[in-house]
Amino acid sequence: MTFAQLGTYDNFNRYASRGKPAIGSGAIYDALMTASTDEVDTSYPLIAKKIRYASDYSWMEVDLNSDAVFHDGVKIKPSDVEFTFQKFMTEGVPQFRAYYKEVKSVKAVDDDTVRIDMESPNREKMFSIVQGLPVLPAHFWKDKDFSEPLDIPPLGSSAYKITDYKLGQSITYSRVEDYWAKDLPVNVGRHNFDKEIYDYYRDETVMLEAFKAGEYDFRQETSAKFWATSYEGVNFDKGFIKKEEIPHEKPEGMLGFVFNIQQPVFSDSRVREALAYALDFQWMNKNMFYNQYSRTRSYFQNTDYEATALPDDAELKVLEPIKDKVPARVFTEVYEPNETDAQAVSVRKCDKHSGCSNKRVGN
Repeated sequence: MTFAQLGTYDNFNRYASRGKPAIGSGAIYDALMTASTDEVDTSYPLIAKKIRYASDYSWMEVDLNSDAVFHDGVKIKPSDVEFTFQKFMTEGVPQFRAYYKEVKSVKAVDDDTVRIDMESPNREKMFSIVQGLPVLPAHFWKDKDFSEPLDIPPLGSSAYKITDYKLGQSITYSRVEDYWAKDLPVNVGRHNFDKEIYDYYRDETVMLEAFKAGEYDFRQETSAKFWATSYEGVNFDKGFIKKEEIPHEKPEGMLGFVFNIQQPVFSDSRVREALAYALDFQWMNKNMFYNQYSRTRSYFQNTDYEATALPDDAELKVLEPIKDKVPARVFTEVYEPNETDAQAVSVRKCDKHSGCSNKRVGN
C-alpha cells in the first residue's frame, strides 16, 4: 500500500525537540495498552497483561505480557517502562514534564511488574501513562539523546518496522512476520499490508496529479476546491479510480472563532452573538467551498451529545440548580446558527442606492 505525504523529513525520532520526523516513526513502538477506536476513553491490554490500582487513583501496578519482545527479540521488561518514563521526563519535550509533574515515580517492582505512584491522586494522568506512553528499548536508547534527531531507524516493537528509506523522500514500513502480539484480540483483523510506503511531495497540486496518475493508492481529500473540480481524467473515465462520498459517524471537534471574554470588548454576550451573525457561512460555503461544508453547531458535533432539541427531563434536573446562571432562552429555544440566503449583501447594511432589503443582524 503506497501513501503520499506533503513536505519532507530529516530524522526518525518522533519525540525529538527539533527536526522533522518521518511520518509514522512513532508508530513502531507498542504501548502498555491500546485504544479502542469505536469506544470512548477505552483501552485494552497490549504489552500489559493485567493492571490493578488504588480506589483513590494514588497508585497502579501493571503486569507485563511475558511474550512481549522488541524487534531484535529482546524481552520487553518493566525496567524498559521505567527507563521510558525517565527518558521522557529528563530529555523529552517540556510539555511532557509539565503534564506529568504529579507523578511521583514509575518503578520496576520485579521482572514482571511496574508500579506508578502519584504525588497526588489523578485518574486521568495515571491512566494516560499506560494508554499512550510508547515503551522504548532501553538497550537502544540508553546512550542516545532523546531530545535530538535520530539519523538511523530506531528499534521498535510494533507490527511494523522501518526496512527502507530515502531520507526526505520516502520511507517503507514492513510487516513483522513474527510480531509477538499478532494474535492478541486487540490486533485480530489489523495490520493487513505487507508493506506501507510513504512517498513525499513538496507541492499539493503535484501530489494530487500523482494520485490521478496512479502513483499511490489512497488519498483523503481535505480541499473542497480539489474535490469539486479536480477529480476527473482518464483513470476516472476507465473506472480505475472511483469517486464516492461516504457519510461517517466520527465525532467532530469544534471549529470556529473563540473570543477572549476577559477582554471588555467581548464580555457582553450580545456582542459575540452579533459577530456570529456577521459571519456569512452560507455565502462562503456557496462561493468559496462549493457547498461542501456543514455549519458547526455544537462542541460535540456529529455525536449523541450534540444538543438538537430543548433540554429533556434528565437534563432539566441538572440545569435546575443553576437555572439563574443559565440564559433563559436555553429552556425555550433550540439553538441554531444564523442563516442567510447566500447573497453577497445578505448581512450588509443596505441603503437607498443598493437596491436590497435591509436585514438587521444584531443590536
